[in-house]
Amino acid sequence: MKSIKDRAEVDQFWSMNITSGARGPEDKIIFNDLYSLACDTAEMFKSFKVLPHDRIVTLLPTGRALIQSILGSWASGAVVSVVSPSIDIGRSSLSLERLVEMLEIARPKVIIYSADDVSELKIVADEIGAVLLHVDQLPKIPTYMNTEAHTNCYDDPAIIQFTSGSTGLPKAVVIEHGQLVDNARTVASWTGFTADDCFVSWLPLHHDFGFVISFCMPLLCSAKLVLIPTESFGRNPLIWLKVMSEQKATFSGAPPSGISILTKSVFSQKAASYDLSSLQCLWLGSEPVSPILCDEFEKAYKKSGLKEGVLSAAYGMAETTLAVSVRPQNSYRNTAWISKEDLYKNGNITLLAPFSDGSIPFLSNGPSIPGVKVTVRDDFGNDINECKQGQIAVSSSMVTNAYFGSMDTPQKDGWFETGDLGFLKGNEVFITGRSKDVLIKNGVNMPAHLIEEAAFRSFPNNITRAVAFSVASEKDMRDRVILGIEIRGKIEGNIQTQLRSSIIEILDFPVDEVLILSKGSIPVTTSGKTQRTKAKSLFQSEDLGVQV
Repeated sequence: MKSIKDRAEVDQFWSMNITSGARGPEDKIIFNDLYSLACDTAEMFKSFKVLPHDRIVTLLPTGRALIQSILGSWASGAVVSVVSPSIDIGRSSLSLERLVEMLEIARPKVIIYSADDVSELKIVADEIGAVLLHVDQLPKIPTYMNTEAHTNCYDDPAIIQFTSGSTGLPKAVVIEHGQLVDNARTVASWTGFTADDCFVSWLPLHHDFGFVISFCMPLLCSAKLVLIPTESFGRNPLIWLKVMSEQKATFSGAPPSGISILTKSVFSQKAASYDLSSLQCLWLGSEPVSPILCDEFEKAYKKSGLKEGVLSAAYGMAETTLAVSVRPQNSYRNTAWISKEDLYKNGNITLLAPFSDGSIPFLSNGPSIPGVKVTVRDDFGNDINECKQGQIAVSSSMVTNAYFGSMDTPQKDGWFETGDLGFLKGNEVFITGRSKDVLIKNGVNMPAHLIEEAAFRSFPNNITRAVAFSVASEKDMRDRVILGIEIRGKIEGNIQTQLRSSIIEILDFPVDEVLILSKGSIPVTTSGKTQRTKAKSLFQSEDLGVQV
């Protein structure tokens, strides 16, 4: 961080708004105020004997306090770990058990919280010797004392990013300051994001997508940033459209579930109330992105002035700082239609004409960004050509070198094996699923997320969540494919029978059983990813919330 004097000119065009609801209030922060608050916060941390490379954990919702805590950590030379503030409120929240695991790994010097009941948190803090700091104790008014911030080196650790744990226990990924800066600035340059842009986001900052792209990138580019607390979007998804319309947003981002919600007729019928004509790019990430969903969203919000091709899939993960591949500026959204039979029976990539019989579409995530190499490997670790599905591996200086508190080595011979399945077509990256989430039936391999997508497409206004997994039959040990759904509204006829028939028609893949689940039964991570492994475990222990 530079001195206040050096950055005074930035105030002319840099600001951050935090909008907490459809009618406000709005908290606007200019750079000088934010810088001063960060330095004041750093001084407070130092009074608690925080030293360079010590860890500080935040348990705060999106807001001024969270931002100044992040920057204050860096100004003191400490490493920050942004953790979900939502604890034990349901299966989409962070469990106390998971939080304790994270704190025991990070061993922070300071834990900043905002919850009222902290009895359990205090016990953990005492055990690891951490200072428990309430959000109200943070500096609120900038002093402009011009205190110089700690100068962090390129290879100093900046953040400990916990993975979402969608397929297992979370890992503590160590990201260096240089990696963070390089990834954010490379994405900005690659996609044409500049200081003249306005980024509007409701993504949680405890997730790598939200932290790197919707916070660090606008900050480093001195662009206008408007943050909407994630819980505000959860209460009323239309606030995202409203704020983008009012602020003339040019960039934004969301997981596919975010736009899936807004394609429902109860929301899309209000499209004409908003002006999205300024939007140049809306990144979709965290899960494989359906090209059909993109088309449906753009069609639904054409009345809002949304331009065709604005939605863009992006691929990345915590271990690569974030972005691996994304569509560059002035390029088109590409979809590959391939043979379902060839892909799911033997992994071959056979291109077919769009919408032809037996075809399935996959959306390109664009080419890898500068400084990142991507290859596809078979089960033996050999590189394969673009006519075959395989394991995605990534090589880059932006790939983490360590998991904090673990002897696991992220990279092997300079390559990180992502655990994702996909293929390359030309220089573009296509993701077909995660290797741990592939279901096998009658010799056919089917990614679980495609079954879930097919369910949503079959009943777009009724199915609110879906999860697919397989269990071995006790009778003959053959895999049985299970689909669990949470629904709303009245549905004519037997939805289980209709869904099984629909999925056969869409994917030519059989589902053995459809379960109707109580609301909130399907477990998801704090970033909204479906936890299929946990759902399977809950099913096997008869604790998944099946409606009788």
